[in-house]
Amino acid sequence: PLPIKMSSHQGGKIEKGTTDSGLNFIWLRRNENQSSVLIYEFGAHVAEWNDANGKSKLYMSEKAILNGTKAIRGGIPICFPQFGKLGNYPQQHGFARNTVWKVVSTEQSDQNHETIAVFELNDSMVPWTSSDGKQTPYVAQLKVALHENGSLSCTMVVKNPSATDSFQFTTALHTYFSVSDVATTKVEGLHKLEYVDQIAKEPSKHLVIQTDPLVEFHSEVDRIYKQIPSKMVILDGNSPKTVIHVQSFYDAVVWNPYIEKTKTLTDMPEDAWKRFICVEAACASKPIVVAPGQQWVGVLSLE
Repeated sequence: PLPIKMSSHQGGKIEKGTTDSGLNFIWLRRNENQSSVLIYEFGAHVAEWNDANGKSKLYMSEKAILNGTKAIRGGIPICFPQFGKLGNYPQQHGFARNTVWKVVSTEQSDQNHETIAVFELNDSMVPWTSSDGKQTPYVAQLKVALHENGSLSCTMVVKNPSATDSFQFTTALHTYFSVSDVATTKVEGLHKLEYVDQIAKEPSKHLVIQTDPLVEFHSEVDRIYKQIPSKMVILDGNSPKTVIHVQSFYDAVVWNPYIEKTKTLTDMPEDAWKRFICVEAACASKPIVVAPGQQWVGVLSLE
């Protein structure tokens, strides 16, 4: 997509435009290198991240629906106010990924050497109506920052504007990482952790310990790792490693649909499982509770 408006600063560029299918987008670029980030206003969806060498680090399905009628398959979808079906919202993964967010601000911070876009969703834009009909006031924000070294950070803020009532939610930044070959891809940092095996018949009762030092992908993998460290690493064969840092996200969802599951996903090629893994910064195994007038902040950083 070509930009309609562009602002250029010493450290980076901010480009805004609309795709042929009607999706508004923002490109963040750094001048020091070839790094860039593409974000759609639909879902506040980070669709592309290129590192300092211009290498594409996120997987985007070749069959992704990019017209605003369906959540986008690939990049970093936002699961909110629930992950999967772990909550009392009737829709899988909540409503945030299927909704147009508003752009609060864009900024080139020369002092912090980062190029920034901030998005917001709140109950006046999209009501949060639970399965029991309860209405919940909320404000959700996503700050996307591209740093001078080409690293990416996504800061999620969930505010409770109510003066009287708490609310709870589950969430995930459902990151699809591009890999050269899933057969030689491994995830480091989850050794000896407990995880929920979501492929099991009764996942909540099927807790497993990660006994192998590295997570590998030789069949379908769908796990919620609990009490994760602040750092995880994706080892992609001979390719440069990808380092994941998290703050306040206490779970990691690791997913690859493998052969048979991929065949059921209409917005993904049948061989796509070979080219990506998901390692998602999440709060899924238990809900986050936000007291009246308080907020929760979670940070995902990728380098």
